[in-house]
Amino acid sequence: MAVFAIHGTPGSRLLYKPHLDSAEAGGIRLIGCNRPGFGHSTRVEGRNVANAARDVARIADSLGIDRFAVWGHSGSGDPALACAALMSASVVASACVS
Repeated sequence: MAVFAIHGTPGSRLLYKPHLDSAEAGGIRLIGCNRPGFGHSTRVEGRNVANAARDVARIADSLGIDRFAVWGHSGSGDPALACAALMSASVVASACVS
C-alpha cells in the first residue's frame, strides 16, 4: 500500500525517519512531496486547495500507483481532505492529524 504524506506548514517532502521505519516495517510505501512554495518547489499564485489533489494525482500516475491513502498533518489537513473528496476512485483512506 502506498501512502502520500503531505507535509505541514512549514515543511518539505523530507519525511521523519521514525515514520519511514514504521511504514517500511508495515509494508507501506510512504511518499513525500513538496507543496508549491516549500522545499525546492516554486510558489504558484492563484492556487486553491483542490490543486493539491491534482498534484498528488500526477505524482501517483508518474509512479504507476492506482490506489493509495493520503495523510496530512498540521497545515496539510485541507489538501489531504481535498484528495479524498476529489479522487474517491483512487484514495482508499485519508487522515488528518493535528
